Amino acid sequence: AEGPDNRNAVALGCNILAAMCDVFCSRLKSFGSNEQEEQEAILDFLSDVQELNELCFDSTLPIEAELERHVVRNLLYQYSFRPLRTLVTTKSDWFNSKSVESAVSEFVLETMASPDSTGSSSQDEESDSTRRKKLR
Repeated sequence: AEGPDNRNAVALGCNILAAMCDVFCSRLKSFGSNEQEEQEAILDFLSDVQELNELCFDSTLPIEAELERHVVRNLLYQYSFRPLRTLVTTKSDWFNSKSVESAVSEFVLETMASPDSTGSSSQDEESDSTRRKKLR
């Protein structure tokens, strides 16, 4: 029985989850390369999402779609690859591998394409390469 009240509750839950995801992604940026803090934040986030869904929304939230929309893409575009890998492998049942692969492919294609010209100079390539090395 999915009436208007249930749809409203799910919409509210999705809004709450979106806000949680945004804060989580912002928090990860602040850790820099501290893997221990990052790992704790990931486990806390996954636990909070699960509790929110189970306790407040009777497990009705579309967790997979919301995490793809608000976490996978955000982490890709902020170059937080290690936490993304940790999330996807820790809670693999929440992440559709084809959707994640699609998001990664889209990100790679967009990143490789030069947004302001048809080609890139060797200086641009050098700075991109330098930036990638710093992110490892």
